[in-house]
Amino acid sequence: MVQQKIVIKMQVRCDKCRCKALEIAAVADGVISAAWEGEDKDKVVVMGDGVDAATLTRNLSKKLGFADLLFKQVHNVNHVHHLHLSINCTSNIM
Repeated sequence: MVQQKIVIKMQVRCDKCRCKALEIAAVADGVISAAWEGEDKDKVVVMGDGVDAATLTRNLSKKLGFADLLFKQVHNVNHVHHLHLSINCTSNIM
């Protein structure tokens, strides 16, 4: 199995946009996990197998504005991990 790590820099305006970005990343084909990283929580880090980084970046850009593919790493993994992806998006929107 080949595991990928994809990092996409984004400019998000609010918690609702941040949650929507994770939802878009999570439903992409081959995604195992998606999370925010960076000092300002401005980078989406996606782990998966067979994820199309260009399409994911384009989808995030179309839905939320600016998205820039920073890098993609590929790792060969000899053992299989079964992970459960859950998204917990709670925000106080008034």
